[in-house]
Amino acid sequence: AQGGYDAAIEAIAVAVQRSEEDEGARKLRNWSQERLERAAQLLLSVLNRTSSGFAAFEQVLQIFDCQDVVIISPDSAAAKPLEVAIIGGVALGRAHTRYIVRRSDGGGDPLATVDTSFTFELSTVQLWKVAGEGNDAAWITENFVAPILLQWA
Repeated sequence: AQGGYDAAIEAIAVAVQRSEEDEGARKLRNWSQERLERAAQLLLSVLNRTSSGFAAFEQVLQIFDCQDVVIISPDSAAAKPLEVAIIGGVALGRAHTRYIVRRSDGGGDPLATVDTSFTFELSTVQLWKVAGEGNDAAWITENFVAPILLQWA
């Protein structure tokens, strides 16, 4: 969504609402405007570079676990836009982050470039549950399983 965070929240909330209406489920679950907005906020919290980027960074560190030999740093300028799609009662998300692997002394050309894609799938039923009042917003960072795809050059 163009227009920053507020526009992204609105676009995701509308997409969740439309998906639920298409599935005929809105009448079964009480999707108040507040719950729709909270659901959108939670989806963005999963994708933000702090959460998705950290999860991806942990995977890169497992592969290049040689702190005395290499330094790994994010190449933030190369990050692709965050992606969310809500289709048929399922929320899909993807966040791309690129990391550069360099010699520990910082000299020379990069040893490797690692592109990571943090991806997830979450049903709108699950999203409705976690977006309810009283649920802890930390659910996603502590209890969410998302595949991380790595590609390096």
